Amino acid sequence: MPSDLLGFLLLKEPSGDWTAAVSAGCAVVAVLVTVILFVVSRRGQKQAQGKLDVLETAKTAAQEKLVELETAKTAAQEKLVELETAKTAAQEKLVELEGAKTETQSRLAEMARTNAVLQSERTKLAHANSEVQMQLAIDASWKSFDEIGLKWTDGDASEAKKKILGALMVASRERVLNVYDAYCQAYLDEKIDQPRFRKALERGVVRLFDSDQFPELEKRATDYRALVAVHDKWRGDP
Repeated sequence: MPSDLLGFLLLKEPSGDWTAAVSAGCAVVAVLVTVILFVVSRRGQKQAQGKLDVLETAKTAAQEKLVELETAKTAAQEKLVELETAKTAAQEKLVELEGAKTETQSRLAEMARTNAVLQSERTKLAHANSEVQMQLAIDASWKSFDEIGLKWTDGDASEAKKKILGALMVASRERVLNVYDAYCQAYLDEKIDQPRFRKALERGVVRLFDSDQFPELEKRATDYRALVAVHDKWRGDP
């Protein structure tokens, strides 16, 4: 406000121009208020624009972060699908391996059964061979014993020949006893088929003990202990 006008308002007496002066002063005040309000408005507008710019920047950063998160989400979903596919493939492979394992176990069981059958057949064959060999050895010992016995009873034999035949008779008799004793020991050790052994040899064992040509068998202290043990076992278990 101009100083003359202020002095006028404060010092001058009211006059006809007072109303005009007041009006002019009000106009000036209004202008000043308008200017102040404009300045304040411009300053607030700038501040608001600054805040708006900050918010826009934050919004843009948030949008970029959202896009980044969406990209990461998409990548994670793709990875999850990939893992699910790998899981399914692994499960299918596991089922395939389980099938192969079951088939292998079945084949192994079948091979084991086949091997058991083959082993049983081999055992039977071995027993059969052993029994054949046993029977051949026993038959041969009895044949030799009987042939020498016939020659021994030949009345035309000279004393010298009888002496030789006597020695052969002793050797042949021991051979019979040794063969029987050896196979009786195998029988006691359960190395041969016992029912077939008894069926094949029981008659020969009885013949030995019933014959007066083998008196040592009646002596339980004999060297042919297996033969005696088998005879006593069969006699007590008809």
